[in-house]
Amino acid sequence: MRTDTSQRFLNMAYPVVVIMVISVGLLAWSLYHSRVKQTEIVAQLSERTMASSMEEAAHSLDLIARDYAYWDETVQFYRSPDHDWAKKQIGLYLNETFDLSASLMLDQNNKLVWQYQHDLNLPREQVERALAKSGLMEQLLTHWAAVPPQAISGYLMLGRELYSLHAALLTSDNESYQVKPDNRIALILLRPIDQAYLDHLSEQKQIDGLRLELISSMSE
Repeated sequence: MRTDTSQRFLNMAYPVVVIMVISVGLLAWSLYHSRVKQTEIVAQLSERTMASSMEEAAHSLDLIARDYAYWDETVQFYRSPDHDWAKKQIGLYLNETFDLSASLMLDQNNKLVWQYQHDLNLPREQVERALAKSGLMEQLLTHWAAVPPQAISGYLMLGRELYSLHAALLTSDNESYQVKPDNRIALILLRPIDQAYLDHLSEQKQIDGLRLELISSMSE
């Protein structure tokens, strides 16, 4: 009798145990799925936050490039070069204040007419080839009549390093400082997009784990 009763109890218990196991499995899967979804949401929010932060930083440098390209002293320097002034004002000051690697002036033939390499350390010809390949001057000349000048930005590979590029045409509303329309000059600012830059953004936005990876073998 005890055996039959025990057997009946076990037979009744099997479905309950199976249901409990399935329930635990579903709960575990639900918790895992929920955690995965939360991780995906956090990753998406982090990505959007970093993209927004990089856009803000780029916009700030666009304004700097535009303001300095629109500065009469910059235009006057191109017309009557004072290399000591340029080194201090649009060279050393800009590069140290805004963590740049270089500030450059490029003519319509994609030749550098002036450069200050803070920590770029690349041959002039290599920089010129990269700028020519980027089509920067062609893009700027589509806004040749804009006053103040139109700033544009993008990314540029030099060697195996990535830089954000910010440029505007030298422009003045002072008639005595007017640059010839067929000989426009671009002021270009280059900022490195390196691990130090990402670490700085990570600290600002409290997001960990950002790293820079080269995903293309193409370089200048």
